[in-house]
Amino acid sequence: MRQLNPCESSRSILKSRLHSEPPVNALSIQPTLAVAAILALFAMFGCRPPDDRAESVPIPLSEQDALDRGEADIDPSRPADANSASKPDGADNHEARETAGRESATSDLPTEAVPLDPGPNDWPWWRGPTLNNHAAEGVDPPLRWSTEENVVWVSDVPGRGHGSPCIRGDRIFLPTAVDDDEMQLLLCYDRKTGEQLWQCELHRGEFMRMHRKNSQASATPMCDGRYVFIPMMNDEGIWLTAVDLEGNIAWQVEAGPYTSEHGYGGSPMPWKDWVLVAGDNEKTGFLAAVHRATGKIVYRITRPEEHNYGTPIAAEVAGRPQLVIPGPQKVFSYNPNNGELLWTCDGPTDRAANTPTIGRESVYVTAGYPKRKLMCIRADGNGDVTSTHVAWEFQHRREAGYVPSLLLVAQRLYMANDEGLVFCFDAKTGDELWRHDFDTAFSASPVLADGRIYLLDEQGVTFVFEESDEFNLMAKNDLQDRGYATPVPLTADGPGTPGRLYLRTEHKLWCLGERGE
Repeated sequence: MRQLNPCESSRSILKSRLHSEPPVNALSIQPTLAVAAILALFAMFGCRPPDDRAESVPIPLSEQDALDRGEADIDPSRPADANSASKPDGADNHEARETAGRESATSDLPTEAVPLDPGPNDWPWWRGPTLNNHAAEGVDPPLRWSTEENVVWVSDVPGRGHGSPCIRGDRIFLPTAVDDDEMQLLLCYDRKTGEQLWQCELHRGEFMRMHRKNSQASATPMCDGRYVFIPMMNDEGIWLTAVDLEGNIAWQVEAGPYTSEHGYGGSPMPWKDWVLVAGDNEKTGFLAAVHRATGKIVYRITRPEEHNYGTPIAAEVAGRPQLVIPGPQKVFSYNPNNGELLWTCDGPTDRAANTPTIGRESVYVTAGYPKRKLMCIRADGNGDVTSTHVAWEFQHRREAGYVPSLLLVAQRLYMANDEGLVFCFDAKTGDELWRHDFDTAFSASPVLADGRIYLLDEQGVTFVFEESDEFNLMAKNDLQDRGYATPVPLTADGPGTPGRLYLRTEHKLWCLGERGE
C-alpha cells in the first residue's frame, strides 16, 4: 500500500486563492520575503499555500473571448446583456479559488488530453463505457452468490461512500470518506486480487451538511487511462481532482461554488477532452466543462438557483450532440461543445436525483420530488418543447423513480423506484408491460448483462431477473451488508474469460464469479 506523503493532508486543507499583492515599500519588504520563503517550502513539498480568502477583481471579458480563453461563466439561455447582471454572494468568486494542485508539478503536466478509448473489459465511468449500463456482449456474471458462495475475493473498504467501482485495466478506483476524521479519499485496488494498492487523500476537514442517506463520497470516479477524476463536495464548493494511476494528485480545481441541502451525488461524465461536472444548488447552480489534461475551466453554464441532484449525460441523440440534465423543474439540453442551450421541457417535477437515459431519437427522464413522473421526450426540438415533443408520460400516485436511473434495452424501458417497485414499459408507447413489488428500497440502478438484469437493494440483496416483457425472477443473492452503489459486470481478463460482478457494499468491495473457473 502506498504511504501518503507528509503534506497530502495539508494539500487537502490549504486551498490556494489568487489574490492581488499590495505595492512593495520599505515597510513591507521583510514580510514579503518571509511569505516568499514560506511559499517556497510549500512548493518544495508539493503543498498548496494557506487560504487567505482574498477576493480577486476579474477583468471584464466578452463572452466569446472568455470561452476562447477557457474562462467562460455565462448563462447561454439569457441575452448577452443579462449575463452581466449581479449574482448572489460568492457566485463570481470561484475564479479566485481555482488551484493547479501541487505547484512543483504544474510545469510538468501535459497540455493535451489522451483519447477516450476504454478497452473492451473496462468500466471507466458512471453507467459504463457506452453510458447505458449495458455489459458488453459475452459478459456473463454469476447468477447466484452469497458471502461464501462464488466469491473470488472480498476486500475491506474504509470509511463510507456510495460511488460505484470505476475499473480501468488491472485497477479498481473507489471513493470513500472517513466521517470521524473528515477525510475524503480515493482508493485503488488490484483487480485480480483485491489488494488495496494505494489511497490518495483528496480533502481533510471542511465537510458540509448532507442527508442521512447520502455520503461524503457518492460520486462514481471517471478514468481516461491517464488520470482518475473525482468531484467532492468540500469547503463550500465542488472540487474536481485529477489523480494519476499511482495515486498522485495532478491538479485540483473548484468546478463551482456549492451550497448544500442534502449533500452531493453527481458523477463526472466524459465529453471529448473534457470532464463535465454539475453542481445545482439554491445560490450558485452551475454546469462546468473542465479540461482533462490541465484542469482549466473550458466553460461554466449558469444554472437555475434551486437545489437539484441530477447527473448530466452527453451523447449523440436525434442526430446532434446533446448534454442533457434533468431538473430543476425542467429537462435541459445543451450543446456540449459550447454550453449553448438547445431546448427545455417542463417536468418531470421539481427535483431529480439520477441520470437521463438516451435513446436514438428520445430522452427518458424520471424525477421524484415533490411529485413523481416519468417522461419520454423527442430530442429533435429547439426552444421550449413542452407542448410539442412529449411522446408519453407516466404519473400515478408516487410510483415513478427518484434516485435509481432508468435502463433502456431495445424497445423495453425498465424503472426501479425507491420504494421497491420495478416496472417494464414499452419504450415507444409508454404502455406498462409488467410491474413487480420487491418490498424493499432501491438506490442503485439496474444493469444489464447476458440477458439478465441485476438490481441491488439497500440491504445488500441483489435481485436478478430476466430481460423480458414478462417478469421472471431468476435469483436473489444476499451479501448481508447495506448497498447503494450500482454493480459493475465485466469479465476476469477480457473477451472469452469468465464473467465477474464487481459490487460495493457499505463496508466491502466484492469480486463475484463462478468458483473453479
